[in-house]
Formats: sequence, C-alpha cells, structure tokens
Amino acid sequence: PSKLISRCSRNKNYSTPHLLTHSPLTYLPPSPMGLYDRDYVRDEPPPGVQLRAPRSMVVTIIMINVAVWLANYLFTNEENTLTYSLSATVYSLIRPWLWWQLVSSGFAHAPGHINHILFNMLGLYFLGQYVERLLGRWEFLRFYLLAIVTGCVVHTARVYFMVPEVTAPDGSTLLNPNVNPWAVPLLGASAGVTATVMLFIFNFPREKLLLFFAIPLPAWLVGVIIVVSDMAGAGLFRSILGDGVMAANVAYDAHLAGAALALVYFFFKWNFGRLLPGGKRGQGLQGMFKSK
Repeated sequence: PSKLISRCSRNKNYSTPHLLTHSPLTYLPPSPMGLYDRDYVRDEPPPGVQLRAPRSMVVTIIMINVAVWLANYLFTNEENTLTYSLSATVYSLIRPWLWWQLVSSGFAHAPGHINHILFNMLGLYFLGQYVERLLGRWEFLRFYLLAIVTGCVVHTARVYFMVPEVTAPDGSTLLNPNVNPWAVPLLGASAGVTATVMLFIFNFPREKLLLFFAIPLPAWLVGVIIVVSDMAGAGLFRSILGDGVMAANVAYDAHLAGAALALVYFFFKWNFGRLLPGGKRGQGLQGMFKSK
C-alpha cells in the first residue's frame, strides 16, 4: 500500500488538485496484532476489490473516478468537455444552480495526465478502506463527499474574496480561465483524500507508514508533514520563509480544508448518519454527536 503527500497544482493554467509522487508511503501494520485483529474492525472480512455487492464504498468511488477519466479520454474532444463541465469555479459557489459542481469536481481529474488520478486513487484505496471500516460504508461516503465540498467551498471562496473578477468590456462574464481567475476550474479528489488520510492518522497515530517504501515513520509524523507542507504552500509561512514558498497554481487551501474537517470530525466524534431520520441517537444537530 502507498500514500502520497497530498498536493494540488494547475495543469496548463487549469487548477487541478492531485497527489504528487514526492513522498510515497506504505502502511506497515504492527505485529502480531494488525488493524483487522482489533474488536472495532472485526465485524466484516478485510476489504479488497469486489465487483459484486456488497462492494467497498472506497472501491465504488474509485471505479466512478476511473470511469469519468476514461470517458473523457475516449469520447470527448481536445477541449476535454466532460472533465471541465464537472469542475468547480467561483461561479459554482455564487450561482446556486451550479452547486452540483462542488461535488462533481471531486470525480474529475486532469485529462491526459494519468499520475493525477493514479496517485489520488492509490491514497484513497490503501488508507481509505481502514477509515471506511471504522465509519461504515454510508457514513464514509457522507464524510468523503462533505470533504470534497468543503475543499471546493474554501478554495473558491478564497478566490472570490481575494482575487478580482475580470469581465468583458460590456460587463458580461468571461469564461476563459487564462483571462478571468474566477473561471479557473478546480478538479480532483485531493480534499476528500486528504481528509480520509488525516482521519486515518487521527485514529491510528502510532501505526507505521513507510516513507519512500523504506523509512518507517509513525502516522502522526506523516500527518505533521502533510499539514506543514500544505501550510507552507498556502503561504502561511511567507513572513518567515519569504514569498518563494508560495507555489503558483496550487490549491493547498483545499487540502487544509479537508484536514480541518477530519480534525473536527474526530475531535467532536461526529456521525452525520445521526442527522437522518431514524438515526440511532435521535435527530437534529444534537444527534450528530456520540455520547461520551
């Protein structure tokens, strides 16, 4: 298994969140007791690729992402119509009829660059299945989708408030992302994957991950590396390290939003399923929290 430090970058002037290959990590379960020997993950067989029901939610998400990427690659033109119609922009935030793009953008990846989707899905597969077994299939899906939306909202809101819109001389909207920063599309699963990885780390801080497939590190240290690198990339340390730390065309804020959601979810012991009718601990906001 491998996990890569999550980062985002733009491809050809398009904002494309994805996982880079700088820091591959392999999960190394302790001996003699691994995660699947513990009481809270014993109720089902170990996860794996299953094409028949019941299928792991992680595998289902991966299959959807791959299907979208292949459909765009095989059936759309050089403009990558499918991918960029699913991506999110500032207009996805401020126009309610486009809110669906805040979700769909998490299932679209950079066209023509297999590394983008490959490493996102590897990170989700190898660590996401442990998180799914802790939360359950449907609660994991709710958590994952909310992380996608949170990352998109944070990123597009930052652009909305900090970067001016460029319009045509007549005041109409310009959809050319090379001219109008509000039209730069954000796409990829990085916010959801980062949230999933961080939730794994919060639950299993002492588990071992192999950095570069060779260097064993405790999961908590990997979490520190992920958060600090994203904070540096987002420019939060510019006053100390200088402007050079702010890499252009990188949506680090989406990663930090996913990590923050995982922290709040873990700290407050949230369960979104309890907001639904028939939730185990009642309905409403109070029902979302687990009793101590």
